[in-house]
Amino acid sequence: MRRTLAATPQPRISPEEAKAALERLERGSKPGGKNKRKMRIPFDSRQVQIVFEEAGGRETRVLVQGRNISARGIAVIHTQFMHLGRACRVELVNRHGSPESIPGRIQRCRLVSGRVHEIAIVFDSPIDVTRFAVMTASEQRQFRRETSGSQEESKPIPERSLAGSVLLVDESESNRQLHELWLARLGLSAHHAASTAAAESFLLRQAADLIILDLQGAGLELVRKLRAAKVSTPVLCLAGEGEHHRRGDAVTAGCTDFLVRPIDREVFEESVVALMASDPFGPMNREPIRSRLAEQPDTLPLVQKFVDQARTLGDMLRTAISIDDIKTAGKICQRLMSSGAGYGFSAVSEVSRQALAALSLDPPCAARARREIERVIGVLNRLSC
Repeated sequence: MRRTLAATPQPRISPEEAKAALERLERGSKPGGKNKRKMRIPFDSRQVQIVFEEAGGRETRVLVQGRNISARGIAVIHTQFMHLGRACRVELVNRHGSPESIPGRIQRCRLVSGRVHEIAIVFDSPIDVTRFAVMTASEQRQFRRETSGSQEESKPIPERSLAGSVLLVDESESNRQLHELWLARLGLSAHHAASTAAAESFLLRQAADLIILDLQGAGLELVRKLRAAKVSTPVLCLAGEGEHHRRGDAVTAGCTDFLVRPIDREVFEESVVALMASDPFGPMNREPIRSRLAEQPDTLPLVQKFVDQARTLGDMLRTAISIDDIKTAGKICQRLMSSGAGYGFSAVSEVSRQALAALSLDPPCAARARREIERVIGVLNRLSC
C-alpha cells in the first residue's frame, strides 16, 4: 500500500518551553547510585520526528524536542498526550547528517507542567547510540562498562601515580586549593587562574596537560577560543549544583568531560586519570618507546646514536621554546620528523609533524605550540633501543 504524508499541523513546543521543561526534569532526576538504571545520554535535538501510521496508509509526523537517548529508547517532550503502546517510528539525524528511521512504541507519557508532556519510546531493537549522541569522557567510560557487561567497581587510584601539570580556572580560591590537594595526591602539579583572562595569559607562557574549568563566568568562551586555535588540551568542566542542563553548552563549546557539583573526590580523580591517559604521547604514558629496528644487530649502534642525539635535540627544543625562538624550534622539529621513522621511531615523526603544524599557524597560537613541543620532548625522553 502506498503511503501518503499527512498534512495535519502538529503543535511545536517553543524553545523557551523546551528549555524550562528540560531544566525542570533534570532538577527532578536523581543521577548516581549503585542501583541506577542504564545510562541515558542527554539528547536535546530539535530534529526528532515521531511518525504514526494512520488508516488508509496515511502518516502523521510529529516534531518533538529530544531529552535523552539510550540503546533501547528515547525520551522526548511535546505539547500533546500520546497513547501508550502505540506503534511508531522515530526519525533521527545521525552525527553524519543522514536521517535514520527506528521502529518502536510509546511506553510512557506523563504531564510535566502546563501543556508539556514527557514521552518515553522504547525501540523494537537496540541501537548504537554513539551514531546519534555526542558523549563526554565520563559518559564514554560508563557506556563502555555497560556494553562490555562489566560490573566491576572502579579500583582505587594509587597515590602519586601520574605526572604532568593542570591549570585550575576558578574564581573561588577555596575550590582551587581543594582541587590542588586532590591533584597533588595523584602526583600532578597545579597552576591557578582566578579568571579566564589569567588563564589565557598563563597559556601564552606555558602549556598545561589538562585544564579544569569552573563553568561560571566566561569559561566556555575560553574553551571556544582554544578549540578555534586547534588546541587539543583536554578540558574538564565543573558545573554548579543542579546545572545538568548546561552539559550541552559545554560539549558544544569543546569541553572533554563534564561533572556537576557536589563532586566526590573519587569521581574527580577517575575523570582526571582518564583525561590524562587519553593522549598516547602525553606525560602519563611513560612506557619506553622502542625502535622497530632494535632486533637488527647491524642497525642497533645507529639507533643508539639517534636516541642520544634525539635527547640532545629535546634539550635544545625546550630552550628554544622557553625564549620563543620559533624558527629554531621549527628546524628541530623538521629534523626529527624527517629522521624519526627511518630509525624505527614513528612516534617521533608523528609528534614532530603535529608540533610543526602548531608552529606554522598564522597567527601563531602559543598555547598550542607549547603543548605540542612538550609532547615532542616527552616522547624523546621515552626513546629506548
